[in-house]
Amino acid sequence: MLKIETIIKRDNSLIDARAWRQGYTSGLKKWLGWSYSDTLFYIHDGYTEIMRPPQEHAVEFKEFLLKRIDDDPNWLKKETEAFDSLIQEINVFYKDSVKMIEKRVDKESLAKIYEKYLEYITLAMGPFIAMYWIPNWLENDPVKKDKYKNEIETALLYRKKTENLFPDGAILTDKILSKVSGQTQIEQKLMRVLSGEELIDYLRNNKNINLSELEKRVIGFVYSKEGIVLTDNTEQSLKNAFEGLGYEYTPKVSIEMKEIRGQSACKGNTKGKGRVIMSKKDIGLLEQGEILVTSMTTPEYLPAMQKSSAFVTDEGGITCHAAIVARELGKPCIIGTKNATQILKNGDMVEVDADTGIVRILK
Repeated sequence: MLKIETIIKRDNSLIDARAWRQGYTSGLKKWLGWSYSDTLFYIHDGYTEIMRPPQEHAVEFKEFLLKRIDDDPNWLKKETEAFDSLIQEINVFYKDSVKMIEKRVDKESLAKIYEKYLEYITLAMGPFIAMYWIPNWLENDPVKKDKYKNEIETALLYRKKTENLFPDGAILTDKILSKVSGQTQIEQKLMRVLSGEELIDYLRNNKNINLSELEKRVIGFVYSKEGIVLTDNTEQSLKNAFEGLGYEYTPKVSIEMKEIRGQSACKGNTKGKGRVIMSKKDIGLLEQGEILVTSMTTPEYLPAMQKSSAFVTDEGGITCHAAIVARELGKPCIIGTKNATQILKNGDMVEVDADTGIVRILK
């Protein structure tokens, strides 16, 4: 059985996950001639763990990209020219589609918008994740960081250009689901676990949405190329789900720790109450002076980051969004802890010692 691990956490809906999975597989294959064998989406508690074999992600994909650059030093620069026009095209599509949905829109138009969204994300995913991961993979390797400094600069430029690509896409898909929620009187929480196929079936064929199925899914499920496997989030249920798909299951243990270690992205030291935010809808819950604890930040988090006294993230490197904003605002920031959101609880009194990269739980 293959090992598998969580690479990133997001608050994607299932119709978003379909687009992302197509991008990671057929999109990458078309762009690079290489792709992940699959990507699993474990959706539970209102957010998504995006999972894949670490060997494929951190070894094979990295080596493939660096070889492509070594074989043709101008390859990445050439690819960005086509990517640049695609980004502009997608941004126009987002704006026009949101305006259309906010007005009166028929079911066929909604179906076409979603299908175009699938097409765009599939096209954009390959170049996007190359730009995203190249700096992360190389920033702590002085030799490779120097060797590929031009590629890193290019990647960082396009990371900045595309920082709204997926957040704006999520806004669009949420608008689609909200419209369907209004038509069917199915609450938004349940709409977020509606599959892309079910969405199209409803919009094009007037097929009723199976409410009882959505109520089962909202508890938890794994989505992969094999479809949807329901879980009840118990260890045995998760073990059966992952092993049934051919992956090793590592039990989630309760972590009792007083210190969490990560990488300092902006030095400083502060104490305060922690606020764990795993979903965009909870951003407004953060109060002035609290410490923001999250998987990673995106531009949508900026209002919370301005109110927060420090940032702690599971993911990221020194070139990630949280690190850049922390340096701009001069706030202590520790990134790449891997498990801060698992360990810290809302209201925990913590010390963020970004001089040493340590988060201490005081009480």
